[in-house]
Amino acid sequence: MLGECGSIAIVMKKGSGSALEVAARIYEKIKSLGGEAFLALESNTDTSLSIPKASLLEQRACRVIVIGGDGTFLRAVRILKGRAPAMMLVGVGRRCFYYDVSASEALRYIEDFMRGRYVIQHYPYIAVEVNGISDGGFINETVIAGNHMKVVKLEVTIGSQRPYEVHGDGIIVATSAGSTAYSLSAGGPIVDQELDSLIVVPLNPVQLSVRPIVTSLLKRIRVHVSEDTSCRPRLIVDGELYRELEPGSSVTFRFSGTTVRVARFKKVRVHERLLGKA
Repeated sequence: MLGECGSIAIVMKKGSGSALEVAARIYEKIKSLGGEAFLALESNTDTSLSIPKASLLEQRACRVIVIGGDGTFLRAVRILKGRAPAMMLVGVGRRCFYYDVSASEALRYIEDFMRGRYVIQHYPYIAVEVNGISDGGFINETVIAGNHMKVVKLEVTIGSQRPYEVHGDGIIVATSAGSTAYSLSAGGPIVDQELDSLIVVPLNPVQLSVRPIVTSLLKRIRVHVSEDTSCRPRLIVDGELYRELEPGSSVTFRFSGTTVRVARFKKVRVHERLLGKA
């Protein structure tokens, strides 16, 4: 076995032939270096593949390789509930904002990944609680949005302060990393990823005085769905619809104390990538 790493989990974009080809090459490279790997059943259940398969939740992995786009990475984080070992991100997809290794470069960095020759970038994992009960978490953003084009009324509390009540399409709670996604499109600020912060961005509020707020990562944010809201707002966590919320429900966001650890082999230039997104 190379280094101290045991089995490596490979998570790939569902239904992607390109990702599957890269996964096969990576698996052979790991084997040639004396390592072990398996393909996560959560991403591919094709029994014709020669790569061993196991569930991410049942098979303990010392490291994880994600092959796909941002959605694949966020899905892997969601499955593991933020409790993941170091993750190597190999970009195969339209949106690869989090990725630093392309498909053509992947084999070059596999040995470094197995030997631990990389720098870790930490992404805070934000816990989500609905009416006091844990309901997963995120590293990018969560959206509470009106259903069927209905205006929602949301009371926002940050720490001990209640800055405003939003009457509009909804609200976004994002991390610094997530500030360049939906939050930015909705008029939120670009926040340096090295800042430990949370961003609250109202969606199309009726009130002109309601504006985005950047606050400390350590403060709890509570969003209460007003009892007189005429619809059941949707709770969307890192792009996945979790549930519909009843009027009177409360959603709390807090830093879990856990970070998602991404292995970096070269610097990710966020601002240059933003220019490329336009």
